[in-house]
Amino acid sequence: MEVGFEQHYAVGIRFGRYDDFHSMMRDNWRAVYGRLRDRLFEVDNERFFHDCMKVLARYTRKYGDAYGLPFAAQLPRMDISTVSFQFGFVGQQPGIGYLLLRYGDMVGDPDAREKGIGILDFWTRTAMTESGLPHMCYNPNIRGFEPYPHYVRMLADGIEAILDAYLYLRGRGEERAEWLAFCRKTADWLVRTQNGDGSFHRAYNTDGSVRMDSKANTPSVIRFLVRFHLATGEEQYRTAALRAGEWAYEHSYRNMEYRGGTCDNLDIMDKEAGIYALFGFLALHDLTGEARWLEAAVGAADYTETWTYAWSFPVRTPWPKHPFNRYSISGQSIITIGGGADVYMAACSFTYYRLYLLTGDEHYLDFAEFLHKNTRQSTDVDGSVGYAMPGIGHESGNFTSQTLQSHYHWLPWCTFVQAEPILRLHDAFGVFEIADAQKLDPAERASRNRACGAYGASA
Repeated sequence: MEVGFEQHYAVGIRFGRYDDFHSMMRDNWRAVYGRLRDRLFEVDNERFFHDCMKVLARYTRKYGDAYGLPFAAQLPRMDISTVSFQFGFVGQQPGIGYLLLRYGDMVGDPDAREKGIGILDFWTRTAMTESGLPHMCYNPNIRGFEPYPHYVRMLADGIEAILDAYLYLRGRGEERAEWLAFCRKTADWLVRTQNGDGSFHRAYNTDGSVRMDSKANTPSVIRFLVRFHLATGEEQYRTAALRAGEWAYEHSYRNMEYRGGTCDNLDIMDKEAGIYALFGFLALHDLTGEARWLEAAVGAADYTETWTYAWSFPVRTPWPKHPFNRYSISGQSIITIGGGADVYMAACSFTYYRLYLLTGDEHYLDFAEFLHKNTRQSTDVDGSVGYAMPGIGHESGNFTSQTLQSHYHWLPWCTFVQAEPILRLHDAFGVFEIADAQKLDPAERASRNRACGAYGASA
């Protein structure tokens, strides 16, 4: 305490009567969001996208016969501490491969393109098992795959990216039949394995037997099944997606039970389960046009955004080089009940913008732009923080005590989830900023949004 120190507090009280928990949560969250939402962070997202892609290109290299990025690198110099490759989740190897392929073509960088194709070729050449489940974790130090649960959430990340890459090249007249065959084997496994009630278990063993019997991650694979149906025109994948959607509608949306989305945490309430439910329900709405799927997507979106620090408070860091020394913590989001916070809500900026276009709800526009800007604050956006390259950010941390506790390291997903939705926005609307998409004629925005939902933008 210091002589003369003062603090002032204000308490706001709202009264309301609600028919259900969801409407109460939504109304009160939006009231607080509107009152406390931090100012938009100033960032040039076109420059930021290129910086992110340069980071991914710089740290992707060949390890034996495998292309990939290290599992972790210590900040601020990006000293590599662990080398192993994950199919999705925190490793996002095929997803990064897809981004590098796209970026190489976008800017005429053959090295980036080669690295991207190298990652995708490696996984499609080596990762498939007899059951139809790809391996999840490769360790180049032992030149082999590690025993690791086949989480359906991690499966969805990697297999969607390989399908994206296949469709992108097919659209350019370059057929990669082995990539499609890889996706088909996984899609067929999902169709065979789906439970009678439409659900999937949280994780499986390599032989296809159940490893973790929770069904809460069922929404994770809906979007892949929808996209594979749209890519092939084959009905069994549409049927499987709709059956999974029915289970998720009743259990995830109606019960507001979004659990176990992060593979390294217990099967408890978390943010990423909500994110993947949002992705899945929106994909079903794109597929069918049915209002109930948009209703469920809105429900998942309303739940998921409440995990976000829309406001700010001072946080001390123990390191002289860290973005929070100069930027706000707003845009970070709580990972799981009782856990720290990270930047994963960056993955949703494009999706919330699409939700705005579908519903006309101005709040989703505001929140989409907030995510598109403020999630960058855990990153060295312009090189002034002193990290090895602009575009590098820290993985996560706990700052509820107002002192940041963190491993002070970078993982590949940190850059992937920032770059990927920017590319999706650019694919759909030809711009890098949501504010610039808003300048398009409303009819054109709606048309492009529908084309994106029909897989037109990425195919």
